[in-house]
Amino acid sequence: MRRIVWITLVAAGLWSVWWGITAFGLRNSIDTWFEERRAEGWQAELSGIGLSGWPLSVIAALQTPVLADPDTGAAFSAPGLTFTAAAWWPGYVTLKLPDDGVTLASPEGRAQLTTVDATAGLRLRPGAALELEQLAAEAAGWGITIAAGDLASGGPLTAVMEQSPETAASYSLSFDAAAFRPGSVLRDALFVPADWPVTFDALRLDADITFDRPWGISALEEARPQPRDIHLERAEAVWGDLLIRFAADLTVDGGGIPEGSLSIQVRNWRDIITLAARAGTLPPALVPQITRTLETFAGLSGNPDALDLDLTLSGGLVSLGFIPIGPAPRLILR
Repeated sequence: MRRIVWITLVAAGLWSVWWGITAFGLRNSIDTWFEERRAEGWQAELSGIGLSGWPLSVIAALQTPVLADPDTGAAFSAPGLTFTAAAWWPGYVTLKLPDDGVTLASPEGRAQLTTVDATAGLRLRPGAALELEQLAAEAAGWGITIAAGDLASGGPLTAVMEQSPETAASYSLSFDAAAFRPGSVLRDALFVPADWPVTFDALRLDADITFDRPWGISALEEARPQPRDIHLERAEAVWGDLLIRFAADLTVDGGGIPEGSLSIQVRNWRDIITLAARAGTLPPALVPQITRTLETFAGLSGNPDALDLDLTLSGGLVSLGFIPIGPAPRLILR
């Protein structure tokens, strides 16, 4: 019995030492990161870091963090941020945003982001490369407010990037913003009719992407991994009678030029043209020409109010059948 007690006490002592090393390592990493930003000319401030969570977790509570990049004018501030790491491997980290909001700023203005139960989780594989195993974010609710009023809000939101267990450089991506609600600022800017639905019926994305190498620490220290194969199962937005849906199967060469197929479905495309013109994103002089072109394409599907296009990307061009439409975009992550 005495031996069991001693073994327990020694194990508890060793674990406490490990927990302390992990806790102060996390704190030192945060302090170092802020010091490096200050050395680059940033405003990077913290009023303190609290440590807790023994024995299974390491919790670092950042008090009143403030970050501002003088080169871009982007800034971030919050009453607090909480990082939680598994004590046995600090590569499993969860960030908790404060429910009372964070402030985002840029040369264009300031915005207040409020969330309900918002977290972001980072899982890294053990090893020198620190490969990304999973990056996930979720919130029970969220809203963005600017000086002019409510910009947008929504219900449950989830976003996940997860490494394939078979191929290290392949990742599945998913995004779902339930009950996405354009605020008064967006509705006024788009001149949205008052009888239009308050929220989107759907705003989601599902894709599988293979990169030229796995995401890891080198993505921050050197260059970003580049997409080489893209299977876009769907990217869609549904708002009342409006629908836009994309699907694609593409390969991307070393120069970022994609080849493959892209399908586009649009329902009530005329209303989309009207909204774009009202918002100023589509010059009024181009509206008649674009309308006539889309009328021709819609006629091919047999429904004048819907577009159902299968595009081919080849040789650096985008084509509809044998009709070239224009140059293909270069898909390069900077």
